[in-house]
Amino acid sequence: MKINKLENTEMDALTPRQQLAEQLAIFIRRHAGCTITSLPLGHSDHLRFEVCSPEYTLLNALKRLGFDLRLLGHSKRLDPWAATEIIRVGNPKQAHQHAAVIDICVYEVQLPIVSELKG
Repeated sequence: MKINKLENTEMDALTPRQQLAEQLAIFIRRHAGCTITSLPLGHSDHLRFEVCSPEYTLLNALKRLGFDLRLLGHSKRLDPWAATEIIRVGNPKQAHQHAAVIDICVYEVQLPIVSELKG
């Protein structure tokens, strides 16, 4: 019970903008993204996240929710578990995973600043 009260107290101390960023970070993680901005957000910071490219499901969901996204960068990364192939070993089939190069895009969610939320 004490943990729940502590979490509620911490959430109450956050500004509405910071609470929105926390909830949005959870949404992004649930949809295969990875937030790279430390939380809670500063007064004028925006929430940044990276996603494997192309991951249009997450991007379209955020746009449908009314968020403005800005592409900050694009890179390639070696992912040790990116590729999976099914190989036959005797009778059973086994999955074999190996490294592959994947495309990563970094986006920024344009969150309103505190004065915009109040007004």
